[in-house]
Amino acid sequence: ILPPPNLALFALGTGVGFALTDADGRLINRLGSSDRHMLMAGDQVATASYEGMWRCVPSGPRKKVLKRMVGQYGDMVSGRLGYEALDIARETIRADSGCSDEEVEMQAVRMYGEQWLQFLQTRFLPEFTTPAREEKYAVRSICFAGGVAEHKWPLLCDAIVDESSKLRTLPESIGAETTSGASRISMQVLPPAPQFSGLIGAAVYALAGAAGLSQSIWSL
Repeated sequence: ILPPPNLALFALGTGVGFALTDADGRLINRLGSSDRHMLMAGDQVATASYEGMWRCVPSGPRKKVLKRMVGQYGDMVSGRLGYEALDIARETIRADSGCSDEEVEMQAVRMYGEQWLQFLQTRFLPEFTTPAREEKYAVRSICFAGGVAEHKWPLLCDAIVDESSKLRTLPESIGAETTSGASRISMQVLPPAPQFSGLIGAAVYALAGAAGLSQSIWSL
């Protein structure tokens, strides 16, 4: 059994785990790997610089929440897109509004999902799908693992994935003006990884996948 080819896997935890398969479905990520095909702007994806999307939105309560959404890793991918950023969004919305717990959760996960979408469309995809990248290592699909994906996927999916299971294009409200042609790429988003797989990392999870249609990948 091989994982799907040309697949980018993101494990959502305190930080962000990342793994990648090549065109033959072989996992090219290894612990501590510095394989150039795994790097984004010369850095590991998890530790690459990323300050979030707060500068792209108008001033107001939403901008305030987005600016505060940063975990212990600071302005890098793991700091802005790990689950601590989601926790801070909840805390900020709860403190500054009279929303119910359900409304707080919906707003927080929505903003967290939109920040993921902005990162994928403006930072990750332009580099990992560029024509200059070797076809063998070009990303053709994306999926998520870890606790946030396992427990919040319906809300997260609504922010990231369209009705045809493709990555959404960026609306102008979250920085479409900064996006290149990446926002028009037809990028499949697969169902999330099996429950608890995030605990052992995206790399191990990838080995549990099977080639084929997305709806059957996690049926093993």
